[in-house]
Amino acid sequence: MGAIKGKPLMKPHREKNGIIICLNVGSSSLKFSIYRSDSGALGEIGSGTVDSDETGPARLSFDYFQGRKPSIKQRSVSGSAVAALRELAASEDQIIAVGHRLVHGGLTIRDHLKLSPDVIAALRRATPFAPLHLPPSLDLIDECLDSFPGIPQVGCLDTTFHKDLPPLAATLPLPKQIRDIGLRRFGFHGLSCESVLKQLEKQPVRRLVVAHLGGGSSVTAITNGHSVDTSMSLTPMGGAIMSHRPGDLDPGILFYLLREKYYDLDALEDLLEHQAGVAGVSQTNGDMRDLQNASDRGDAYAKLALDMFVRSIAKQIAGMCVVLGGIDLLVFTGGVGEHATAVRERIVQMIESSLGSPSQMVLPSQENERIAFHTLNLIES
Repeated sequence: MGAIKGKPLMKPHREKNGIIICLNVGSSSLKFSIYRSDSGALGEIGSGTVDSDETGPARLSFDYFQGRKPSIKQRSVSGSAVAALRELAASEDQIIAVGHRLVHGGLTIRDHLKLSPDVIAALRRATPFAPLHLPPSLDLIDECLDSFPGIPQVGCLDTTFHKDLPPLAATLPLPKQIRDIGLRRFGFHGLSCESVLKQLEKQPVRRLVVAHLGGGSSVTAITNGHSVDTSMSLTPMGGAIMSHRPGDLDPGILFYLLREKYYDLDALEDLLEHQAGVAGVSQTNGDMRDLQNASDRGDAYAKLALDMFVRSIAKQIAGMCVVLGGIDLLVFTGGVGEHATAVRERIVQMIESSLGSPSQMVLPSQENERIAFHTLNLIES
């Protein structure tokens, strides 16, 4: 099957007015924003999070909504989000679209696009590339299709920003017959990188490195607004050490664990998605705040995990500087990049020892704003 392509991006038309709901789903939580389109101008009127665990009902909490901070309890993550947001958004204006962040489009979907039955079927085939992220996204899409009949649903891919990576970065060191399947470096956190560029549009940067640090972490090299290399590869498992994922790992380790029957394939996938990374090294939950506190108390495993994370990110940043032939600006974003000051400072100290003192900024990752933009663009194009 050939690539499923969306229409070229353009400035939104000034026609569709109403509410756009943006949904950014994780494995156990959901971030959402509600935007109003008014003559082509987008304004956020509410945002928040739905959190859940296996022991109790989900909790939907708003960071703000028109100056209010309501809180709603329901039973399921997708159900509570969809039901509550539908009621709340519809009370403000007509709902004109729902935009979804999608981590991976598989081998055939490269662009942001409307979610037709064929597109959704292709996304289901893509779940092996992102088994932690795509299943909850697809569940949420199904819920939205039922709850918003006739309302356009749009998928915004984390990989689209990297779709034109140069061959030197995109090509995997594998035989041509394997590459011809469509396997390549896809790259992730593209919406986050794009949001950084949007925030920098009044001060363009030629050689930019974006370090998106959170539960998943990646480092991207950008030249004149275009991605030229990025640390994650075919899937979100590769690159730097992360909270629960190992990043780049010698494949021989996996062969050994399989051959010696320590793990079967499913158990190995669970190990790499949920039990590795700083959580595995430190024997903690992988939360950077807890890791820092444990390290400060003298926990040797926590200190080792934190040191490994800092070193891994610093190495990725240094490598991207080689790709760019220098660096004009380093931007930290993502939950850890934005809020873990001590971790950020240690990364900077490590790279300064060999790269000097690059200019730095800390910017929020505004993925939902980009989802709203692309969603409006697609329903009006």
